[in-house]
Amino acid sequence: MKKIILIFLLLSTCLYSQEFKHSGFVYDSNGTGIANIPVNLFGRRTDPYAITFPTYPSGLSFNTGTVVPSSDDVTHGPFNIGFTFNFFGNNYTQFYIGSNGWIGFSPGQTTGYTAQFIPNAGSPRNVIMADWEDLFPGAANIYYRTTGLAPNRQLIVSFNAVPHYGCRTTLFTFQIILNETTNIIDINYAAKPLCGVNNATAGLVNIDNTNVVPVGGKNASLWSVTNYSVRFIPASAETSFSLKSTHITDTTGRYVINSGLDVQSFQFELRIGDLSVGNPTQSDISSMTSFILNQNPFSSKTYYLFDVNQNTQVSVSDIFTTYSKMNGRFAAWPYTPNYRIMTPAQHSTILSSTTDLRNTIPGTSLLTISSPANNGSTNFYIYRTGFKQ
Repeated sequence: MKKIILIFLLLSTCLYSQEFKHSGFVYDSNGTGIANIPVNLFGRRTDPYAITFPTYPSGLSFNTGTVVPSSDDVTHGPFNIGFTFNFFGNNYTQFYIGSNGWIGFSPGQTTGYTAQFIPNAGSPRNVIMADWEDLFPGAANIYYRTTGLAPNRQLIVSFNAVPHYGCRTTLFTFQIILNETTNIIDINYAAKPLCGVNNATAGLVNIDNTNVVPVGGKNASLWSVTNYSVRFIPASAETSFSLKSTHITDTTGRYVINSGLDVQSFQFELRIGDLSVGNPTQSDISSMTSFILNQNPFSSKTYYLFDVNQNTQVSVSDIFTTYSKMNGRFAAWPYTPNYRIMTPAQHSTILSSTTDLRNTIPGTSLLTISSPANNGSTNFYIYRTGFKQ
């Protein structure tokens, strides 16, 4: 028997899927989830390639060019690229083919068949991984050719109907394309199926394993695609954060982020703010009125919710302002802020106090969480002035 894969190794690779994911809840001051609150994911790319996903091209050929007879867990080459190609700042005129779904630019790379997360000391280096996993090509499953005219030539390396070692009738067809002058890398997948619980990795690894560019969600994880393309474009690392996606809370106040972006290639921030809190309702005014008529003692939370006029007391003038806002007399609240975002620790302190904490815990209209944990959770609380919650 060729391979015995230990359970701990299989579990470890499953745990290292590197797509950034995050979740949490947005609550009101009573701890009830608030629906339709936008939670924004900002990111900054830290590696020297931008990843895009172009439309899968038609008319591709995967069995054209020079055939490379292959077998299990081997490398082939060097072969001539046909032009000079720049990869992570280094120029190359020759390349190698790894039977387990990659091409590279350095000899002596590992022939390991178990896909691992990158960066990883056990992975091949100076390589382009289309589908690093335990493939089992034969005498006529791999082809390469250089096409076109200078300065726009292409090297096309194709894996055509390659079986998996563990699933001999499951066939994998894809190709890696190197583009002259632009140094753009394209990977086209006609079929990349699953073979049981075998993980796969797609991405780039530089010459000394200090810089990697994984494809989000495809870093030592279970994934399959059909008629799918990925493009790596050489680019400077980003110096500032930009909006990557917006996630709206559901009826329970929960937001879920599945970013499609790899944590090895980006830094992330969560931002919540610039909210439209709407108008108070009659129920809000009734709660404020009841508070005054019953002469309820102040709690710290009362100052945030009912002291609309911000004069350290709750009186008829606060009711009048809230009533006017409800009925459209004010286009915007005449007193600011009309909402404050709190962290769970701030919310807990406010709930346990009876003094006016607004000077010491003002909250913020824009809350930024730097470096949120991958697969972690972050909760927020929104205090809305003029509302009962």
